[in-house]
Amino acid sequence: MKKLFLAILLVSVLFLGCGSGTTTTTPDLLASVTYSYSGRYFTIQNNDSFDWHGVKLTLNSDYRYNLPLIKANSECEISAREFARNDGTRFDAFTMKVLNIFISCKRDDGKSAYWNGVWK
Repeated sequence: MKKLFLAILLVSVLFLGCGSGTTTTTPDLLASVTYSYSGRYFTIQNNDSFDWHGVKLTLNSDYRYNLPLIKANSECEISAREFARNDGTRFDAFTMKVLNIFISCKRDDGKSAYWNGVWK
């Protein structure tokens, strides 16, 4: 029953971006991501009961930002400008559209975990 509840919860998570939404396709993490078009920042929520270690965020499959930790049941805000390509090119929230975001990290038990969201 618990697994069914978690599966339903994961499928029902919506990600808001100025009226547009996304749904998760990788149910390893209980995440919630919102994007403020007016403020040009992301709010990443860790809704799990465990910390996320070595967090790697990938925006639009090409722009990256790393965080050492997002604690369980907490959130962090990240400016869209913090995301950069390997060559140093920054994400330009004024001229580029947010399409997707991918989160990867290590759980407390050392196992890798992932989550993916796509804006419609």
